[in-house]
Amino acid sequence: MQSTISAQKNKKEPTSDSISAHLSSNKDEIKSLSPMLKQYHAIKSNHQDCVLFFRLGDFYEMFYEDAKIVSKELDLVLTSRGKNSLNKTPMCGFPHHASQNYIAKLVKAGFKIAICDQTEDPSQAKGIVKREVTRIISSGTFLDEDSFQARFILSINFHKNGNGFSFCDPTTGTIQANESNLDKHSIAEIILTLPVYECIFPKSQKKIIEDVFNNPNLKQKNIALSAVDDWCFNHDIARQSLCDHFQTLNLRGFGLEEKASATCASGALLQYLKQMNKQPLKHIDRLSLFTNEDTLFISPAAFNGLELNNFIHSINYTQTAIGKRLFYCWMTHPLKNAGLIITRQQAISQFKNHNSVQNDIKTLFQNIPDIEKNISRLSCGYTHSKDLLAIRNTLNLLPEIKKSLMPLSLR
Repeated sequence: MQSTISAQKNKKEPTSDSISAHLSSNKDEIKSLSPMLKQYHAIKSNHQDCVLFFRLGDFYEMFYEDAKIVSKELDLVLTSRGKNSLNKTPMCGFPHHASQNYIAKLVKAGFKIAICDQTEDPSQAKGIVKREVTRIISSGTFLDEDSFQARFILSINFHKNGNGFSFCDPTTGTIQANESNLDKHSIAEIILTLPVYECIFPKSQKKIIEDVFNNPNLKQKNIALSAVDDWCFNHDIARQSLCDHFQTLNLRGFGLEEKASATCASGALLQYLKQMNKQPLKHIDRLSLFTNEDTLFISPAAFNGLELNNFIHSINYTQTAIGKRLFYCWMTHPLKNAGLIITRQQAISQFKNHNSVQNDIKTLFQNIPDIEKNISRLSCGYTHSKDLLAIRNTLNLLPEIKKSLMPLSLR
């Protein structure tokens, strides 16, 4: 469905990792591969733009070009498989329980990763253990455990009747979309105001997208560009995909029914996320019209010149990861609607004038983890027991939070 154009770093993609790149054309040599390596090549051939994490027992192993890349990037020992010195297979690996740290390093270095797991109990297997890719991790779909920052994945569709765009932070489960007749420079400026880590687009629009991301400021953001098949942006397919997912007859309630290009971008984005995670992604439950009419646009030059990023981090004393993300969003997109500003100020004043509520809420919020990421992992199908415990413990806090807020509701 997709291929990747590296806009992050000038890294060589592991696309030459096919049988012909490592073996001669002699059919006898190909037949001499072990069943496991034949299985590896069959799976790798469908994910040539990814580093393939191939599950073998309690380890993830990489072979051939992938092994050379990973050993270099992660400083792992490069070994080999096979007795024949002429056809030894380069390999490296690590325990599966340590994979998160290695995934983080590779994604931040600009690589896309395909996780290939064993899908049956080895003790019950007849012959080679069944394996398949259970998820694909890219810059836009990666859940960074070491940062509270949002990571948006953007979808763009250029059309003569309007340029559609859609974006989503897979952590929060909200897709926002709109379309406009803005030129490439204006679109680049909108992208610069968002924490975009990956952008998907139709393959036929590669040249246009490269022109947009040729903006010097966008280059500094190292956004990964992923081209997908044009049919993913087909209006009828995209609209039906969105209607099926959100269980509606049309998109009028979301404000997108008459915005064909935005619908195309949103439907393609949803399908891309589902394909990457191999799950229905039920936590993506909101679709809304993006508008910046109520917020002030801060140009990249002003943002950098005023060192706003350092300033925001220095005053961000929010207790939870969710709060830190929201606070950062508010500060980078300040309101200009007087009514909304007053409403926010009134809410802040209530807390400011009620110290006991402040203290109670602060104490309770110290026990709340990054619940959005816990729910996202659950929806994506690779949850751990700690995620379930985090969700349960947070839900158990709700009665206490509600009780602590009662004095405010009475004012």
